[in-house]
Amino acid sequence: SRHSLISGSVMSCSWSVVRSAVVAVPVQLYRSSGVATACAMRSLHLLSRKQLLPSNFFYEYYFAFGKFHGRALRFYSVSKEKGSGPEGLEEMDRVVKWLENQMPEGKASRMKAEGEREKKAAKRHRWPQNPWEVKRKRFTRHMLNLVRKEKVEEAEEVFEHLLKGRVHPNEGVYNTLIAGVSRSGEAKKAFKLFNDMKKRAILPTDHTYTSMFTACAKAGPRSLTYLTRVQDEVERRGFELNLISTNALLSALVSCGQLDAAFEIYQDRRDKGQPVDVSTIGALLLGSSQDTEQGLWRTEKLWGEMAELKLSPDLHCYNLTLSCLRDSGVPEVMSQNSEETTTLLPFVQTSSGSEEGSDGIDGASSRKKRRVVARARSVVHLKFSESFKLSLFLGPHRLRWLAPPGGVSSFLKALSSSKLEPDIRTFHLLASLTLDQSDLRSHMTKFKISPDKWMTLTMMRIMSTLGDTSSAEALLKEQRLQEDQQAFQAIAIGINSEKKMLNFLEEMKKAGLQPNEYVFGALVGSATKNKCFPLLTAILKQMKYAELPPNETILQILDAAANMEVKSSRRVKDQDGFRGYYTIWKRVMCEDLDANASEQLVVA
Repeated sequence: SRHSLISGSVMSCSWSVVRSAVVAVPVQLYRSSGVATACAMRSLHLLSRKQLLPSNFFYEYYFAFGKFHGRALRFYSVSKEKGSGPEGLEEMDRVVKWLENQMPEGKASRMKAEGEREKKAAKRHRWPQNPWEVKRKRFTRHMLNLVRKEKVEEAEEVFEHLLKGRVHPNEGVYNTLIAGVSRSGEAKKAFKLFNDMKKRAILPTDHTYTSMFTACAKAGPRSLTYLTRVQDEVERRGFELNLISTNALLSALVSCGQLDAAFEIYQDRRDKGQPVDVSTIGALLLGSSQDTEQGLWRTEKLWGEMAELKLSPDLHCYNLTLSCLRDSGVPEVMSQNSEETTTLLPFVQTSSGSEEGSDGIDGASSRKKRRVVARARSVVHLKFSESFKLSLFLGPHRLRWLAPPGGVSSFLKALSSSKLEPDIRTFHLLASLTLDQSDLRSHMTKFKISPDKWMTLTMMRIMSTLGDTSSAEALLKEQRLQEDQQAFQAIAIGINSEKKMLNFLEEMKKAGLQPNEYVFGALVGSATKNKCFPLLTAILKQMKYAELPPNETILQILDAAANMEVKSSRRVKDQDGFRGYYTIWKRVMCEDLDANASEQLVVA
């Protein structure tokens, strides 16, 4: 419109009128954009070239324009770089040079620098043109802050408010909410949001799949159905998961018990040449600790994979390796290749005056501890790396301990070679893999780490399993832990006579506690393990006096004790007496249990 106004003025008005119009145009364009200003410049330039407007009018336009010179010059330079500048570039170059000469010294460079700053600022702050996009970002930012503060319910309320305000959610809104829900392990709610997202024709991203896999991993085996559906969705789309999403998928499969599927995905990724990291190996190590058949073999193989990929193990990998040594199964091949304990007995049976036994057994240890070592089935030698080699004893009563010499010291040395320091979790796992707890506590003192409640309970269980209940009680008092049901349950594992059992129950009574089913279960398990049938009979009488019905675990242990094969004639008589009392006791206690269940059903 301004171009036509100037052209009409030129054709119908005198030069004085046109001159006043040219001076007035920049005043009107002062608050407009640089594009409009440059268009006005081009129109005046064309008029001057066609001799419809004197060239000095063109210069007067610039003088009247004042502070807005810089924006017009910047637009001109950009259009010239793109090859789409105005006609008569030579004339324009001459005008631009003349303008730059008219400016004060340094102003042209300052205006050029100002133009560069405006370009960078425009790239940083790309404000959306759509006001709904502004609202959506505001809602997303608010939901993200609530999720970080673990206020998922409030984030859901914000999401509902967003829908009521007719603001259409995008993938960012759904990803934020699904990530918050996945932290609490609510797989069902996360899958509902996932389906709602697809109904709105919003395609899931890597972030979405990672959150879904995380929710399934925290929910456990009950989320296997949702995990399978999400996997089918990924395969149907032909979507390539990135490394973070793959690690989350492996963790979810391991949590749901699908170990073979997790290792297949890992092997397929290796075959395709896709990258893996320490977190990938860590997820598979967690699965190896749950494998009751080939756990140790898989653990050793994964360490070989890390060496082949030149990955540096972190502390989490070392802790998971200890979990595998404690919980995972030993394959038959490794058991056949392992050495029998008869070759190790001369090394284990040291005199009481020696400084330290092969596995940390000193002179203060009881004969029960030596008997446990002598009854070890086999020892498995494991080579994780050149500097990380361990040997594991497989003993009775599900006991396992690091073999000599210096099992704990060897592990800590391998840890220091990786420039890592152990934490409380490391020593907690080592406590379940060593028989000499005093040696372990000396190592903890070097690293200035104190045992917490759960580690103290683990150490007490190991001591009680070896029959050293006095040391377990002393440790409880030394650590100044509260005498609760868990502490007495750890001591009950080592009770092996009726007298000790009565004293134990008296101590619980003094502490103001009544033994629960877990404490009695530990007593029953200890008596069955030692084949002490009179003690079993006494425990059943105490349970009857306490009117405490047995659970399924206790009944299974008692049934196994009643059907146990015994060679000694004295123990055969004791077993017959126990079997007769147990038959009557079970009938009475189970009737009481059924009566209580029926009463609760009627009340409900």
